[in-house]
Amino acid sequence: MHGGNVESGILRNTAVIYFSNQAPGQLVTLDRTLNNESFFMLRPLPEAGSDVVEMLKQSGHEELLARFRQQFPEDYDALAAYSFTGFRDNLTTLYAVAAFILGLARPAMTKEQLADTVLAAALKYRGKNSHRIDFAFDDNSDISGLDLTKTLASLMAFRLGTDGDEGHTPKLAFGMMDSLADYLSNWIEHLDGNIGLSSISLAGNEMSNEVLANRISLRVGKNFPLFVNRRLTLDGSNLSAGALFLKQRRRS
Repeated sequence: MHGGNVESGILRNTAVIYFSNQAPGQLVTLDRTLNNESFFMLRPLPEAGSDVVEMLKQSGHEELLARFRQQFPEDYDALAAYSFTGFRDNLTTLYAVAAFILGLARPAMTKEQLADTVLAAALKYRGKNSHRIDFAFDDNSDISGLDLTKTLASLMAFRLGTDGDEGHTPKLAFGMMDSLADYLSNWIEHLDGNIGLSSISLAGNEMSNEVLANRISLRVGKNFPLFVNRRLTLDGSNLSAGALFLKQRRRS
């Protein structure tokens, strides 16, 4: 995560946005005395889809789930039967669950393929405004995480509101990524008020998601210099994000 800071030459008063399918996604800050602190860290979603459903029930969304099951029984049953193997404290797993909620899942898809269907849908959206998907904090641990039950419930409620109209799917998929970028922008503004940030570094192979990278560029990059870790190539992920932010740096 420090690779982007090394490249930029700015080691103090900076934040690192790190999303990877192989390690916990997190937002980390480094203050003027080089003390680092994790502002939030993603915690693993359940491996079994049935446990994802149960997690939503236990968090107060039982009525919403019942409505979703009634209107989209095939998607509900497919989610409940799925197994999300591998690392699950990442955006890839979140998007894979979202694929079921959005009706994009197909039989025998891997977790990565499910996540790709959500990105593909988001890339189709050409509008300027999107749905506001919730990304709220869960403070039930020493390191704050995100309460992804609210994220998933928010997405579920929006799909119910469309009555299953597939024409709204790209807007919902885009909204997930745009909303996360907007929340990140707000959190970084808060951190800037606390420690005074001089730059933001981006790292991790999930930054290859061009929709998310572009929205971060627009929402975060308008107020802070953005740097991408080019010294640590994870599955070639820095190529697309790097090209995007090279343009942003030349404009600044």
